Amino acid sequence: MCLEELKKHNLKRKENDWCFERYNCPRFTTPDENGNVILDYALSIEG
Repeated sequence: MCLEELKKHNLKRKENDWCFERYNCPRFTTPDENGNVILDYALSIEG
């Protein structure tokens, strides 16, 4: 889903570079009113 969103904005992931997931409390550990939790992703994009 993240990569599709980048395409919508004419951005491209920079291959062979860093990326990470962040399991931030309480956003990842405590569901919101709709039962959703948030997992953050970060990745490099081509400049």
